[in-house]
Amino acid sequence: MSVQGLIPRTDFSARFTTYFKPKETGYHTIAVKGNDGFRVIIDGQEVINEWKDQAPTYAQYNGKFNADQEYHVVVEYYQSGGSALIYLGAQKLETKVAVED
Repeated sequence: MSVQGLIPRTDFSARFTTYFKPKETGYHTIAVKGNDGFRVIIDGQEVINEWKDQAPTYAQYNGKFNADQEYHVVVEYYQSGGSALIYLGAQKLETKVAVED
């Protein structure tokens, strides 16, 4: 069991919910690093899907976001063995990137 005894160290799943509200309009990267499976959903649209057993893996989504608009972000994660690892981050891109709209 985990330190708090509520979540096992292996073989569990979790869902994290947050909001992303950029200060500037423009292209941003939403990035995740996880071990094992993870996916990211922004405003109901799945933008990253790495739902499989795997070593620590990095994935990103580049998209255009509007300043001062809240975007609902959901990260779904499962851990099936070994170390548990999940990170989420966002960063404004300095140059425009090719993205699918």
